[in-house]
Amino acid sequence: MNDPTPCRTGIEAASAVAHVRLGQRIRDGIRFVIGAAILWVAALVIAVFFYSDRSGFSGVAGAGASIAAVTLVAFVANHLLRFARWQWMLGRLDARVPWPASLAIFMAGLGLLPTPGKAGVAVRSLFLERYGVRLRTSLAAYFAERLFDLLGLLLLAIAFYRGPLSEQIVGIAIVSLIAIVLIARYPTAMVRMLRSAVDGWTKATLIVDTMGGLLHAAARLFAWRVGLGFLALGMLANVVVGLLVWSIATMLTASIPAETGVGAVAIAHLSGSASMMPGGLGPFEIALLLDLRHIGMVQGDAVVVVACVRIVTLWGAVIVGLPLLLALLRTTRR
Repeated sequence: MNDPTPCRTGIEAASAVAHVRLGQRIRDGIRFVIGAAILWVAALVIAVFFYSDRSGFSGVAGAGASIAAVTLVAFVANHLLRFARWQWMLGRLDARVPWPASLAIFMAGLGLLPTPGKAGVAVRSLFLERYGVRLRTSLAAYFAERLFDLLGLLLLAIAFYRGPLSEQIVGIAIVSLIAIVLIARYPTAMVRMLRSAVDGWTKATLIVDTMGGLLHAAARLFAWRVGLGFLALGMLANVVVGLLVWSIATMLTASIPAETGVGAVAIAHLSGSASMMPGGLGPFEIALLLDLRHIGMVQGDAVVVVACVRIVTLWGAVIVGLPLLLALLRTTRR
């Protein structure tokens, strides 16, 4: 009778090597986040210094406490809505994770949001394995999460964006929206078409096959009834950020319609996603700053709005998520 011990030992060794590599990737990701944060703060300080004499940050001194309060409220509301959707998705895929632990894992993954290679996704999947959530399940939920976010942003851009080149951008958004809906609702046929289109390109074929596998794994999330709920929660989270733009702009120098803030946030997110930069760093800020200048905000006050929005959508999650990530890593080592 064959001894299964060598096989078992080999599997354990391979698993140990994989976890060591993931640990190194996480450490590299943390260093990258810290470096990116330093550069972002430096750019913000330069912008403040450059614009302070020209456009004065006119209302910041008087409205500082109110701006901080609405930013905090928007941060909490944005992430609670997104976490509620995430927990609902896991339950829909029969992954039962207690909500306190799930929330800690969710925020820990966001701590590595501004990293290349989606290190935060790997972190989230690693910690969910403790609760019996398979890798395929957590990746399918993440894939569906991103797809619903993209759908929601396209809808918000179509409905509310009225900035430069709005007709062209809205036209692209409509075409993209139709393509995404077709892929989500008819994955087999669409994946076959994409696969035949990239036949012969090994890397592209692999990407299409992976996307097809994740679409099939997440198929239960794309049913119309629950899918509309997932879509609505993501859109509501982005509307919260748009209302933050509107409220801060109103506190400072520019009275803008609330829908203008929502449209500006949608386009900024889409610009960041299209750039493929980690966390959308750079293109997100530039797109939002240009939109705010287009609607008449002075430069200094526009910088304040961009900084507050990025605290809500990126850096606030990093500040909360990294300590949680380090704590979870310590418990994993034990």
